[in-house]
Amino acid sequence: MPESAMPAIAAAPSSEPAHPRPRPGRRRAGGLAATVLGLTLLAAGAAGCSSGGGDQKSGGSAAAAQPTGIQVPAKIGSLEKMAGEDKFGTPDDGISKAVRKSLHYVGYSKDANDASAPNVIVEGGAGLPIPDEASEPDAVKRLLGVWSISTDRAQATKVSSGSAGGTAECAPNGTVPKDTDCGWVNGKVALVMNFTGFTRDEARALVPKILDAMVTS
Repeated sequence: MPESAMPAIAAAPSSEPAHPRPRPGRRRAGGLAATVLGLTLLAAGAAGCSSGGGDQKSGGSAAAAQPTGIQVPAKIGSLEKMAGEDKFGTPDDGISKAVRKSLHYVGYSKDANDASAPNVIVEGGAGLPIPDEASEPDAVKRLLGVWSISTDRAQATKVSSGSAGGTAECAPNGTVPKDTDCGWVNGKVALVMNFTGFTRDEARALVPKILDAMVTS
């Protein structure tokens, strides 16, 4: 899936708003349509499929409400929504219109007017297809294996998912190791977050904040 790469700008920041742009080779390319046709939608119990899974609430043990989808706020803390069409995937990727209407592709940046500022691309939503459990017991790794294929999934470790519950994991990007890729799964809702320009610790700390702001139930 597209990555959160933004072209570096040597001169002063442009007055034009930055747009989320994919890093080449991020999402699975040829054969994606056939692959998606063979995927199963996230099962209701997928939240606990990741190793040691189960709900991960920040500061509490009560189970989070089952998520129903995502919303796209104008700001998440100090991050601003980047300009651009919130359009997920392409018409030939094998995802039905019924599912696609619940999926999003949106960028957030520390400075929406500076294309070189640290940013994160968030994509997914209700019904995002991932392979079934037979291929890999960890649901988040299965998610990243289709929608963020350059992620070094062998190095994935759990992070807090905040009030959204479910399971969240982060790993370095295999192509640009300084970048961080994260995935989250809870029930039938899943998101991929691709961070550029943030340290590993900054990205991991932002995951629960992004989920708290975007996940609806």
